[in-house]
Amino acid sequence: MLQAIKKHLPPGLRGYLFFNAAGIKNDPIGFYNRVWRQYGDIVYLPILPNYNFFLAAHPDYVEHMLSTHQERYGKPDIVKKPFSLLMGQGLVVSEGDYWL
Repeated sequence: MLQAIKKHLPPGLRGYLFFNAAGIKNDPIGFYNRVWRQYGDIVYLPILPNYNFFLAAHPDYVEHMLSTHQERYGKPDIVKKPFSLLMGQGLVVSEGDYWL
């Protein structure tokens, strides 16, 4: 069953981002730029088992995710809790009516 799910994911990294943290920390823009150029406008980025992100680099995808259908794209607590302590209730962590 896992193989069937993986067939429907966009292309992306094979390893977990957590283990590439040093490379991302040193040059995050360069890292995401390389990932985008290598894999395309939407990229699967596994963070840890059961925690995944997707890099959306095309404006149409970003609009779909952040505006048109934002209710479909929840933010996991592993992201919301630490970021809300650092940044408050901004774009990165808020959801629902507050986000709108």
